[in-house]
Amino acid sequence: MKIIHTLLIVVLIASAAWCQIEVYETQKETSLRITRGRDLQWSSNDRTANAVLTVDVDSNKQYQPIIGWGGAFTEASAHVFKQLNPQVQDEVMEAYFGPNGLNYTLCRTHMNSCDFSLENYSCDNTTGDFALENFNINRDLRYIVPLIKLAQRKKPSLKWFFTPWSPPAWMKGNGKMDETSKPGLIWKDQYKKTWALFFHKFIQAYKKQGIEFWGVTVQNEPEAITSWDTCYYSKEEERDFVRDYLGPLLRQNYPDLKIMIWDHNRDNIFEWAKTILGDEETAKYVDGTAFHWYVDNLYENVQKTYETYPNKFVLASEACHCPGVKLYDYERGELYARDIIHDLNAGSGGWIDWNILLDSVGGPNHVGNFCDAPLVKDKDQQKIHYQFTYYHLGHFTKFMQVDGKRIFSKVSDRTDKVYSAAVLNPDGRVSLVIQNMSDEDFDVKIQDGSRTAVATIAAHSIKTFRYQK
Repeated sequence: MKIIHTLLIVVLIASAAWCQIEVYETQKETSLRITRGRDLQWSSNDRTANAVLTVDVDSNKQYQPIIGWGGAFTEASAHVFKQLNPQVQDEVMEAYFGPNGLNYTLCRTHMNSCDFSLENYSCDNTTGDFALENFNINRDLRYIVPLIKLAQRKKPSLKWFFTPWSPPAWMKGNGKMDETSKPGLIWKDQYKKTWALFFHKFIQAYKKQGIEFWGVTVQNEPEAITSWDTCYYSKEEERDFVRDYLGPLLRQNYPDLKIMIWDHNRDNIFEWAKTILGDEETAKYVDGTAFHWYVDNLYENVQKTYETYPNKFVLASEACHCPGVKLYDYERGELYARDIIHDLNAGSGGWIDWNILLDSVGGPNHVGNFCDAPLVKDKDQQKIHYQFTYYHLGHFTKFMQVDGKRIFSKVSDRTDKVYSAAVLNPDGRVSLVIQNMSDEDFDVKIQDGSRTAVATIAAHSIKTFRYQK
């Protein structure tokens, strides 16, 4: 009898968990910040007749896996971090990597300087050093490497990828790291071989510091003509560089390293993928296509790339708001969440933010290209400001696990300002995000198979719902 009683209790607990929906909310002009609300219960009868919108969820329709969520460890972020006292440094580490933080899993850094560096620098400034005998990462040992090591100690499972903005000045056609000629790299065999070797040396140097890279992108924003560190490639030039130089060298030495192409905006992602992944010899070296959020909202180009090359992942690899810092600006958080939802539904395996930490003006940046960040250091105090971008990111990063699968979710067509995305996690729970960017509240019926539940999605709010499949 005692055994039967115990089994009955177990069944009842499991049944209650199956019926329960956890709810977390962030809302404009309230104190709600990924705040746990009252749980919902599934029902099969109902009060759903009054719901204005329906969100259909189908966990049997599965798509791309989640690769990771994260941000960038730039020299600027590391420099600002170094100005914090130990207590506030611990707070930043906890905010991103602790059990109650954003649960970041995949982060980015740069090889050589980027605009969010204190100045131009390179791992080898010796003109004509084609063997890279003078290669070193001494500059990174000041700021970036110590910060990465701290993050790794906080979360040993963190994965890393890196991106070059520019080769050393002596390897470029214009003779300087800022700005670019066409092509940016001196397009001769000796220079291309050396530039590929540069990647190899960088990976080796970081490995000696206990940092192993999961992946690399070939070039940051290869079509960009900017006033800061950059290097122009045409899609044909990047294809040839990967096929003939970078791909063979990295595959031979790091067979599991993920090589990503493009790493620029959504507008030309498919044309670049078609040129590079459409070349059979190049495609064997490429694992995925990275892209940025700037300029456009052409999510259909991401989806076309994902669907045309299903064996190659797509990954949103950079986003930020500019110009400068706007403290506690809710719209900037909303725009992040909207973008993440659309990118996920288009096939992206995750979403990587830009700088994890900046100062009160959105720097330092050696060309004055100041931007915002989820965490901002106070101008005068040892204090961190948490932006709404931080909380909107958390609605995804805290609940959508690595190796989870995006599943079908769709909002009925009553409004074009309510969005949804859903993931089936490895632990068997569904995480569903619903965002309302409109000025009115909506009662929403969540329909998952035969189960229904109704939730109110307030104007300018975002909710994450988590429940057993």
